[in-house]
Amino acid sequence: MVTAHAVVRSCSELSVGDHVEAQRDGRVLHRGRVLAVVPALELFWISDARTGTRQLLDLEMLSVLRCPVRAVPEAEANPVSVLLCRNGLSGKKIAELTGAPQPTVSHHLSAAWSVDRELKTDHEAAAGKPAPPSLPGIIRMHHVILMVQETGRYPSRHSDDASERKLAAWLRRRRRDARAGILAPELRDGLAVLPDWQRKPRDVAGDAIWRDQLAALVAYRLGGNDWPRRKAADTEQEYELGFWLHTQRFKLRRGKLSSEKAEELDAALPGWLAGRKRGKKAQLSLNRSTRVQCDRDETPE
Repeated sequence: MVTAHAVVRSCSELSVGDHVEAQRDGRVLHRGRVLAVVPALELFWISDARTGTRQLLDLEMLSVLRCPVRAVPEAEANPVSVLLCRNGLSGKKIAELTGAPQPTVSHHLSAAWSVDRELKTDHEAAAGKPAPPSLPGIIRMHHVILMVQETGRYPSRHSDDASERKLAAWLRRRRRDARAGILAPELRDGLAVLPDWQRKPRDVAGDAIWRDQLAALVAYRLGGNDWPRRKAADTEQEYELGFWLHTQRFKLRRGKLSSEKAEELDAALPGWLAGRKRGKKAQLSLNRSTRVQCDRDETPE
């Protein structure tokens, strides 16, 4: 029984059933059982335990090691289980699909993990499980938080400062990870001190402007003014507020105003949707009619 890895220098040293590991630059590319050997061409076939497929390997292109027998997992007898595991499926799901008992599948996968260091990493990546953050990631998170707390804004990808652009790119990737549900808990909990961090900066800025306009309209109404008009406005302030109010009504009718903003308008400005009961022309017409009626009443018979 072979008890240590042995370098394979020629295909003549290989036999069907041998378990080998093929590397390039120290990185394991293939691992499995030899199926056939072509010594004249220094080629051989293996059943790759990592992918569950047949692979033709060239001894002249790879560094090949014969593996200890006891290090080869039983799961290689069922490469489908290993392939499904690498694609992110749980042991329970693999058992359901293959019809194998779950304890058997678990034993095979445990054995496969013991010799294939990349199997567990591939499984977690495919399953969407978040990987632990790196030290540079933790540092960038603290830089983002510090910048927002000091400046009141998020890093911009259009900044002249290269370090700020890098923070903006890092934050965009973390937003994407959060939407996909694969953000590392350490980063998720750390960034939670910034309630709006998952939103795009322009959306946050747009909401701030919206609330400023709402506050301005509330103050305008509390000053004893009627609802502002965008047409026939007497002042620039009335025009701006009237145009903003018209936009909110327009969006609401077309279902483009969020329910949260509609509720804020209802609470702060009751009757905002109806606005003025009469327009300027209607009021002038009413005034003329009233004067005419008064003149008639005062005319002697």
